[in-house]
Amino acid sequence: MRKRNKNLLIAWCIFGIFVISFMIETKLYYDSQKEREFSYQYRIIVDENTKKSASSGSEEVILSKNNGTNKEKEDKDARKTESAEPIDDALYEKLACGYVPKISPDGGRVFDAYSVKFKNDTNKEKLYLIVLLDADTDQNYLTSIIRRLGKNKVTFVVPQYSNHLSETVQAIINAGHEFLLQIPTQTSVPTKKQGIIAPFLANMSAEDLINKLHLLLASSKYAIGLANTTSTLLTKSSNCMSGIAEELSKRGLAFLDLEKSNEVAKKISETNSDFIYINVPQMFQKNMSGQEISERKAVSVFINDIPAFLSEFSKLKNHILAPISAIIKK
Repeated sequence: MRKRNKNLLIAWCIFGIFVISFMIETKLYYDSQKEREFSYQYRIIVDENTKKSASSGSEEVILSKNNGTNKEKEDKDARKTESAEPIDDALYEKLACGYVPKISPDGGRVFDAYSVKFKNDTNKEKLYLIVLLDADTDQNYLTSIIRRLGKNKVTFVVPQYSNHLSETVQAIINAGHEFLLQIPTQTSVPTKKQGIIAPFLANMSAEDLINKLHLLLASSKYAIGLANTTSTLLTKSSNCMSGIAEELSKRGLAFLDLEKSNEVAKKISETNSDFIYINVPQMFQKNMSGQEISERKAVSVFINDIPAFLSEFSKLKNHILAPISAIIKK
């Protein structure tokens, strides 16, 4: 009997040790995952070519793996930086993360300076067109689409985590178009990019939100604002949306929202007269006819669907394409 009790006690001890060990390992794993997720929230790619020689800040800047680390690539990037157009001090200020837009002393805004100078000399109806790019949009394909647009001037939305951000931006600007940076959200960052891009999260602290906004805005020159392309909790958070609106307003930038309905953003735009808010809920579908297109004031189109869109649009003889900024400046 004593031997049986002793064996039972040993068995319970072993079981207890196993349970405690399991709990400790689970707690350590949970803590490590929580720490990883916490640090992940602050990661955002900043294009090295547009960072210039900005001094390092306290926040870590993680670059895309596509940037490479070999000496030849670094030298090439350095030459690009040296030959890049000088920063307009009146419209940009140097922060720890790079150059961020600001309103000039005389009231000049980046939105006005880099948006298309559109003028309709005809009596044709305007259709405001927004072209949505993918992170891996091929440069040759982008060039072919720009050629197909001809003399039409439109608005592009460029994912900040694009594989070739600098080249894409330069191609758009050189062709006389305008663009906005796509704000990375949980619903818009593609699966293959989620390992290197942390989205803006709803209800983050005001300090974290502003820091991430600065990093995003520093990733490229010439952007006339930010664009949200999907339904997301971020823009439905009053605190986050108020912070975004206030920051963009004081920096002379617009916010383009492609959500079908966003009462939070709409209400903020009604109370903040400096907030340039544009809502375009209509998305082009491949089965749309020219007649259906003509019934819309503005429409967004994925770049891969542009050929189909232009084919239908060409049937509308009394319409002309226009950039989205013309809605504000009309």
